[in-house]
Amino acid sequence: MAPSITNILTGPVDFYVKDYSAAGDPVTGNAVGWTGWTQLGFQTEDGVDYEYAPEFFDIKVHSYNSVVKKILIGEALKVRFNLMECDLAQMVHAMTGATYTAGALAGTNPNLLSLGDKATIVEKMIGFEGIAITGAELVGFVPKVVAMGTVAVKHQKAGVRTIPFEFDALADTTRSAGQTLAMLWEITEAA
Repeated sequence: MAPSITNILTGPVDFYVKDYSAAGDPVTGNAVGWTGWTQLGFQTEDGVDYEYAPEFFDIKVHSYNSVVKKILIGEALKVRFNLMECDLAQMVHAMTGATYTAGALAGTNPNLLSLGDKATIVEKMIGFEGIAITGAELVGFVPKVVAMGTVAVKHQKAGVRTIPFEFDALADTTRSAGQTLAMLWEITEAA
């Protein structure tokens, strides 16, 4: 299906997270599966910021006043979004220094989110699923990330509590060149 103004759809995407593993792509063939992933909260109207930034080395020669070639020497990918009404089990994924422990027995032991002096950073995988401009399913996948953002949570009487999530991608060196930072799929349909 070719892109057309009549096919432009807007709407939320669903977010997923799990601890990093070298395997675990959400797309196999033309099928999407989130088994073993944790679905995160509800998206706000802000949507997703998927920010890719290349870094170049400019080559200049004395014969010309301008750059004659650029060489890609670095890449960075940030993914940012805000979610509404996350519980502690979901909120822990936004905070690098947090640990979550579910209560052993409901009604007897509380769930606990604790912060401070965490010994190791847990690397994660994140993904999202929504609708592409073609009307096809759009799936985004970042195989290795670390939560990097400041998390400010308001506890207030009126309004909706929102939780900011910000992830920096790390190169997943177990993957082929060209796929170490992220992948986006448009799930095709039979003609």
